[in-house]
Amino acid sequence: MPALTAKIVFSGIAIFVGIDKPNETAVVFPNAHHHDVYLAVDDQHIFEQINGPQPQKPKKIQDPVSGRDFFYIRLDGVALDMSGDKPSPLDIAPNTVAGSTTEPDSAADLASMHWVPHLRDVWPTIFGNVHDSHSDLLSNRPRPVIVRSRFPLTGGRVEVTHVDDGIWQFQPGVMMNAQLEQAIAQEVTQTVTLVGSELIFTTEDLQTGQGQSVYRIGLKSTSKRTNIQILLANVPLADLLPGPRLCVNPSMACHDPNDPDPCNCVDEHFHGYYGVYPNPPSLSKQPIPHRTGFLNPDFVVQAHRVGGGNCGPTQYP
Repeated sequence: MPALTAKIVFSGIAIFVGIDKPNETAVVFPNAHHHDVYLAVDDQHIFEQINGPQPQKPKKIQDPVSGRDFFYIRLDGVALDMSGDKPSPLDIAPNTVAGSTTEPDSAADLASMHWVPHLRDVWPTIFGNVHDSHSDLLSNRPRPVIVRSRFPLTGGRVEVTHVDDGIWQFQPGVMMNAQLEQAIAQEVTQTVTLVGSELIFTTEDLQTGQGQSVYRIGLKSTSKRTNIQILLANVPLADLLPGPRLCVNPSMACHDPNDPDPCNCVDEHFHGYYGVYPNPPSLSKQPIPHRTGFLNPDFVVQAHRVGGGNCGPTQYP
């Protein structure tokens, strides 16, 4: 019987730091307005707390489209660690592509981290805002006011598994003349092989390392799945669900009428990044999708969280 694998899907405002330094690579989730960090699975999984100073039973939310249940915990001011996977070198897809640098045109190029842009290319006024927080983005003990959660990458294969179906155009701040125009990853996936049949996740306070809670995630005995599928995302709660939430008119709110803080579709993916720091760009500098529908369904894997709206992951430094 082949060993069980697990796929951890990263989405939303997630920053991949130190990808060229194997011992320092991590995914950092900034403290962004209107977003929270969630560890979530669907109803094919067992997800339970097995230890901790305070009980935090995973909460249930139902997708109104499919009727399926999803289970999640919120990660706020905690570092997250994972065990239960077989030790292996960290294998991150390269930043290069063989074909078009604007849109993926093969399955091999789709996996490239090229579609995960650098913060300097997509975040206007990056130099004026992020330098004050440089140490927090790279630190094992960042300030919770800047970072909500942090997850080290220590092994397995890391690659892009879904890109947004559109070409985005970015115009960085006045300190840079370059303009970025390309498709952007919406999901990056880490694939690991398990020692047994489950993964163990441990949380601890970001600053003190205290207050550990331990959770286990595995497949139900009735599941037909061949791998565990986990979503680790910095998104509005509704974006954990697979139901479509795409807007059809740029002048309309992207989310439902009950959303207390709807975003503007001009910048559906990256508005959350701009809310992290106090000097957001003017509307004219915000990225816009100017061409959609280019993706080839023959090689683009269906998104784990179908129906867009999630901000795309980025790289730093």
